[in-house]
Amino acid sequence: MRHLCQPALLFFVQGFFLVDHLHAENNPVAIPVAAIKAPQKAVADKPKTSRLERIRAELANAATGKVLVVAHRACWKKAPENSLPAIRDAIALGSDIVEIDLQRTKDGVFVIMHDGTVDRTTNGKGKVSDFTLEELKKLRLKGLDGKLTEEPVPTLAEALEQGKDLVLFNLDKSDRYLNELLPWLRKSGTTRQVLVKGTLDLQKLRQQLAEDRDLLYMPIFRKYSPKKTAEAAAPVQPLTMDTLYPMDGEVRAIELSFGTLDQPELAPEIFKQFKQRNIRVWTNTLAVSHPADFTDKSALKNPDQIWGKLIERGFSIIQTDEHQALLEYLRKKGLHD
Repeated sequence: MRHLCQPALLFFVQGFFLVDHLHAENNPVAIPVAAIKAPQKAVADKPKTSRLERIRAELANAATGKVLVVAHRACWKKAPENSLPAIRDAIALGSDIVEIDLQRTKDGVFVIMHDGTVDRTTNGKGKVSDFTLEELKKLRLKGLDGKLTEEPVPTLAEALEQGKDLVLFNLDKSDRYLNELLPWLRKSGTTRQVLVKGTLDLQKLRQQLAEDRDLLYMPIFRKYSPKKTAEAAAPVQPLTMDTLYPMDGEVRAIELSFGTLDQPELAPEIFKQFKQRNIRVWTNTLAVSHPADFTDKSALKNPDQIWGKLIERGFSIIQTDEHQALLEYLRKKGLHD
């Protein structure tokens, strides 16, 4: 007689386990091997891709046909420009990129403000660089109507926290601070949230970045019709993407400022080359910055004539003050989620 604590025995015979049960030791039971299930490992949920990472992937893939929307100075018509509520509103509307402007205080803190002085947007006066952060935080931002609000001047850290995993930030006026900004972004773990535009030497920039490719950099090109001078009449190189827009193979998007769509620098063939190279092209339809008559004001009356024509030519990133109207237009056309 087996002791009650003695374990049952298992024997493998031609694809079956014979189990010698405690209470049926003379009648072992045959169980097919297939019926013996291995212990199931816990399957971890696949991590969801954040909205920020989806936007970065979209930016790097011009072939998707989608148009990215940039909220100029965040959503400043409902809240003070470059304020935290304006950033939240821009994200809530579905903007892909929030453009904010970078300044630096007397004690070296990055803050969000367009002008070099606080005069226009706050109840203070003087240069941002003459204020310490503590002094700057005592000021309050003005709304669109010029009335004072309860909103303080935000720091860069506060702004990026508002959009963490949700949106890409274009830090305008930031290329001048790059030597100080890069270490700050790396230390704070926010490099992937940021897009910098400018006219920096790309070779020197790549050397500065070393192996770090989390920071997105977008070259700015300004192409306007040349003046009728002897210099302008001199022979020029053939107009190709490479001769007009020199850049390295890592560039995935450029900003292009121009006069009219009729310029040879904006020929359909050039934009065909952009698409072949997987390069997106950014333009502005802002009241303060726009090509020819391509303004938000005109787009509200006839979006096909403004936004539609730009998109047809090949522009796939548009910075606007009319984020909601542009997003609605793009969604109707199947050009935005």
